[in-house]
Parts: sequence; structure tokens; C-alpha cells
Amino acid sequence: MNEVAKNTSIRLAAEINLIKQDTARRILEASVEIGRRLTEAKEAVPAGEWTDWLGGGGAFRPVPP
Repeated sequence: MNEVAKNTSIRLAAEINLIKQDTARRILEASVEIGRRLTEAKEAVPAGEWTDWLGGGGAFRPVPP
């Protein structure tokens, strides 16, 4: 491998690792926000209707993989 290709490979690996780290941070932050919103929603949903709301009968519908 020539020097340019080696440097490019090292740079690309470093960029990929930064993207992976940023993605992990964003997932964590989004998960915390989802938890906060679910807590707020649970307080707003009438007693006894939370399971229906979560199960698709309400505003929250899980997205299939």
C-alpha cells in the first residue's frame, strides 16, 4: 500500500469511528427524550387507558423494524 493510500485509509477509519461515536451519543440522547415524552404522555392519558395508548389504539404506534 502506498503512503497516500495508507493515509487515506487511516483518515477514513478515524472518520468512521467519529461517526459511530456521534451516532451512539445521538441514540442515547434520543432515548432519554423518548423516555421523558412517554412519562409526560402517561401522566396525560386517563387511568386505565395507558396500555391501549401504547398498543396502537392511541397516538403512539411502534414502527416495525
